[in-house]
Amino acid sequence: MPVSDANRSPQPKARVELLDHTADVGVRVHADSPTAAFAAVAEAMFDVMVDRDQIEEVQTWEVRVEAEGWEDLLVVWLEELLYRYEMDLLVPHRCHIEELSPTHLLATLHGDRLDRAKHDTGVQIKAVTYHQLMAEETPEGFVVQVIFDI
Repeated sequence: MPVSDANRSPQPKARVELLDHTADVGVRVHADSPTAAFAAVAEAMFDVMVDRDQIEEVQTWEVRVEAEGWEDLLVVWLEELLYRYEMDLLVPHRCHIEELSPTHLLATLHGDRLDRAKHDTGVQIKAVTYHQLMAEETPEGFVVQVIFDI
């Protein structure tokens, strides 16, 4: 059953850790829910590439992806965001997950186009990998982990 946020209340907070990994960068997120985890990992991916504090919320766009389970959905979600960054220079300041199930994600993103003259950039992510990938329910909440190829 998809998760819906009809009242647009703030999504629960998540704890994000950057992982040391040879020649790559990884992110692990511990959150209260899959919704919070998927939003936090997307924002963390962009934190690696751009100073999101400099990104204003002047544009809004939707992303809808489908997959065969939590881990595949995580990769497809992040690949779609990376594609939109590479093709259209779209950088979210905030990600709001509207609907989420193990096979479906609908999100509204609020941000702007990257302007290299005014936005500081960091490490550029080339790809989302399946290496050490994790997206699962635990007794403490929902955990996602992803390694990015840089």
